[in-house]
Amino acid sequence: MITLKNYLLLSTFLLTISVKSESLVGSECRLRTNHQGICTDYKNCKDLIDKLRSHQIEYKDVVFCDSYGLVCCPLTDNNNPELLPPQEIAFKRRISDEKCKEYAESTKQVSYLASPILGAKPFKVVIDKCNHKSVSLIIGGTEAKPHEFPHQAVLGQGKEDSIDWVCGGSLISSQFVLTAAHCVPYANFVKIGINSLSQSSDQKLYKVVQKIVHPDYDKTITNNDIALLRLNQNVEFNEDIHTICLPTKQYDEPKAIVSGFGKTSFYDPISDKLLKVTVDKFSNSKCKELYDERPIYEKTMLCYGHYNETKDSCEGDSGGPLQVSNQHQVSCTYMQIGIVSFGPRLCGSKGVPGVYVNVFNYIDWIENIVWKDGI
Repeated sequence: MITLKNYLLLSTFLLTISVKSESLVGSECRLRTNHQGICTDYKNCKDLIDKLRSHQIEYKDVVFCDSYGLVCCPLTDNNNPELLPPQEIAFKRRISDEKCKEYAESTKQVSYLASPILGAKPFKVVIDKCNHKSVSLIIGGTEAKPHEFPHQAVLGQGKEDSIDWVCGGSLISSQFVLTAAHCVPYANFVKIGINSLSQSSDQKLYKVVQKIVHPDYDKTITNNDIALLRLNQNVEFNEDIHTICLPTKQYDEPKAIVSGFGKTSFYDPISDKLLKVTVDKFSNSKCKELYDERPIYEKTMLCYGHYNETKDSCEGDSGGPLQVSNQHQVSCTYMQIGIVSFGPRLCGSKGVPGVYVNVFNYIDWIENIVWKDGI
């Protein structure tokens, strides 16, 4: 039961968030063109909205000042941002952002509690049926908790009664799984929302009916290593299964989490248990230095690993998610910032990161396929 004390603490916390966001309004910022701008509510920035509507820029080019809707608005000749009058404000969030919030509702339960004020109406409380409130800081990894990664998918090939599980993926809508392009040849079956490959879960087994590889995928250099899989039926969301959210801005997180059923060492078989590991971000310059024999593209790739320990993704993790907690934006969700793509020849090599697809770079492509009709 929520006490009056906790109710007041929650109200104070929400007010603090609001004040923190408002305190950034009017502060200086830099656009991707390196021109100066001013932080303002995205709904009020006329220049930005006009350019998005006319396709002069893409959503991924927008610079955000915070996580609550403040954007860097270009200055005009008189050193002030051009703002929209209230009646002209009509700016929609990205559909992937809206779907993230919509899908997250499947993890919530609404209850009505008696008001502590005599004679007042009961007030509504939304309770999260969430199983990953805290995130602990595959090779060097630990077993995931039940329901901790309800978006985790595993891809396999062969006959239905003897499937060979080969790659990972992530559920991003009721009918689509996101994975690596190099995993597509092995993706005929998908299991979602399981913590063990050996557990009986026929109700969580789906067939792949359409494979969509990014048109610019180059397998010779493993660039644009991203693909979408359409399932044979809609997935019903519950405590075990629901989606991961997609980034609507570029994340630069110092740490992230990899989950998957990959090998626990280079010489071991694929893990029966779903594993997780926290990895550190490597700078682009360091990553390029370590992979001097193959190209590392700053725009399409991210590098995460560990400098001093054997913490890494490995064979079998390919196509799986690199994720960060999304609790501050949409409760009980993760944000997928990367897809496991490739790594050193001996996975888990100290000081050599794995390379991940930068999901944010492909948001337009994903949305145009997954939610092309707005549903």
